[in-house]
This record gives sequence, C-alpha cells and structure tokens, in this order.
Amino acid sequence: MFAVGESSFTRNSWIASVRTPRYLNTEECIHRFREWRSGRGGLNPPKNNEKGLILKVSVQNFKTFKKFLGIDDENESGKFPTYTYNRALSTLTIQCSPSSIHEKAVTTISKGFTFAFGTLPVNTQDKIDTVTNEKYDNFKGKYAGSEKIADLAVQVENDTGVREAKFIVEIGLSESYQKLVQDAELWLKGTETVKIVMLVKLHENPPYRCPTHNRSDEEFDALKFPSKEDINEQCFSISGEYGPATYKDLVWVGEISGYIEFWGLDEISKLACVKGDRIDLLSADKPNKTMDKYLSMSNFVPGMHHPIHFNSHWAAYLRSLKHYIGQLAASRCRTTLKDRYGRTNTTDYEFMPPSPVNSLSGSSSFSTPSPNSPSSANSP
Repeated sequence: MFAVGESSFTRNSWIASVRTPRYLNTEECIHRFREWRSGRGGLNPPKNNEKGLILKVSVQNFKTFKKFLGIDDENESGKFPTYTYNRALSTLTIQCSPSSIHEKAVTTISKGFTFAFGTLPVNTQDKIDTVTNEKYDNFKGKYAGSEKIADLAVQVENDTGVREAKFIVEIGLSESYQKLVQDAELWLKGTETVKIVMLVKLHENPPYRCPTHNRSDEEFDALKFPSKEDINEQCFSISGEYGPATYKDLVWVGEISGYIEFWGLDEISKLACVKGDRIDLLSADKPNKTMDKYLSMSNFVPGMHHPIHFNSHWAAYLRSLKHYIGQLAASRCRTTLKDRYGRTNTTDYEFMPPSPVNSLSGSSSFSTPSPNSPSSANSP
C-alpha cells in the first residue's frame, strides 16, 4: 500500500515513512487519488502499479471526499475502487482491482459455505446469506463512521428478524498482513455480531515489480511483444505447481504461497487475537483441527457443532492455481503494454466525478494543492 508521505523501499515492499502524520484536506485527497488512479506521479511508481493508496483523513473530510466523487451515488455504483475507511485510525485505504488468484479464493470459500448450508433444513437455509461486495457502515464505538466491504460475509437472521454479520473472510495478495489484521480488529471490535474473521494472506516471491520498468524504448521494442489482444495465459511458462510464471525470460508472477488464520476476541482481555494455529494455504486441503473448530456450523446455527469441511474445495483451488497464476501474468503483461504504448481511453483509468467541480466546499473552482499547502484538518 502507498501511504501519503515520503515513501521508501524496505523488505521488498513500498512503505510510507511519514515522520509527522497529518490529516489531509479534501482537495489534497482528491488530487492524490487522481494521481494514484491515473498511474502518474510519485504515488504509483512504474515498478508496481498494483499497490493501494492510504490517506490520513478525518471523518468529515472523508464524507466530503465521497460526496464530491459521487461514491455513494447509485448511478456511479461499481465505478469507484473498493475502499475501507477506518475511523479509529482515520485512514482511507483504496484498493486496486483484485487479481484472479484473490477472486478465485473468494469463490472457493463461498462454494464451501453454499454446499454446507445446502444440507440444512430449508427454513434454516432461508435465514443465512453468504454475500460479497456489500458495504457495511454500522460500526460501533470508536469505529463509528467506518466503512468496509468484506471479501465475503456470512449473515444470519437473529430472533428479531434482522440479518447480522457473523463470519467474515478477508483475503490479501497486494494487501499487507498488517492491513488484514487491522481489518480483523475493525470487524471484531467495531461490531457486536462478528465472532470469527478468517484471514487468507497470499504471498508472492519475489514480490511483483514490473519486469520492464527500467528498459529503454529500444530495449523494450527488442523484446518483440505481440499486441496486448494476443496475450493470454498460454503465453507463459509456469515453473512448479505454484509459479513463478515467465514470458520473454521475464518474471510476471512470483511463486505463490500463503497461510490462513482465524481471529476472534479473547474472552478475558476482549482484544482481537489469533485463534488456533496458522494453517499453510498449500496444505489447506488436508484435515486440520483449527479449520474444523472455527469453520463450525455452531457459528451460524445454534445447537449444531459439526465442522464445515472445505478440504475438497481447497483441493480444487490448489489444482487450478496454476491457471490463475497464468491469468494474473497475462493481465500484468497486458497492463504493461498499455502503459508502455500509451492510454487511448483515459476513462479506463481515471474515475471522474459526476458532480460539478464547484460543488466542493462551496468553492467556485477546484485547484490542485501544492505539496506544501497546509492541511485544513488537524484532528479527526
């Protein structure tokens, strides 16, 4: 993730080294978002255009930011990237589009739940929903004002007929483990209903850096890439079961590994913590006591304690992972060709606000703030 501030490179990851954190005003947020979204400027170096953006912003300026860009406008639904606003941390995290590896993991877990819930009586099935891409904004306490879209949520109807989120799945490839933990804390401490958060952290070794970012135009042309329309997963050689994927002797996806953790609240301290053992993602198709305990039907249906077995679903995911790696490699290569040869349709890359620019804070025009402009908000 890219955070506003002086960025540096540590442990193969771009991080923010913000010596004096400050809150950004709305104009700064919009300017930095547009710079990140377009792929231009210092917030999105050409080595890696898959990192998200983190902005330090007060809740009031976050609301103004959303209003100006029309994020909550139903007519603009789906155009803005997935984001999380954590009120307790005063951070807005904007994510890039998820990869095929990420999305297929979501689908795998969703299939597991659908299969398990399909064995329940119909009247019980009708009280359970497995949902994706649904915004949640009813957080409590210091998290009030936060907004989050879970990768997957299991909602169960309570005795009063209200559907409550009980189980959350968060998956990260480009997201850091720290970001996933913050998400788990938001769900567990910011709601009164979520009992278990399943974190799936995917690792890529080496971390992705565009393999042609430091090539001159002459060197790039010498590689003789076909047109981007002719790039597909069949172009790539994948070593081993889980990568790396190469093309033109360049690495487009590193070797994939990962792990699964289950998080809940400690019964005494009420702090968010890991429950049970960390599970190797590449062994998730094998029987596991931690998986059986926290993927239990008791989390959803009182009185039913048998585990929900995901073994066969994870086995299918792992068998197909090589294909997903190829899809991701092809997507990255096509993006590289687009970026190298120029963008012919800027609307593919930039989210344009539906409202007039003079709607921001009653100003007559929108001006890009200078890097040294003071923030208008110094506290949440």
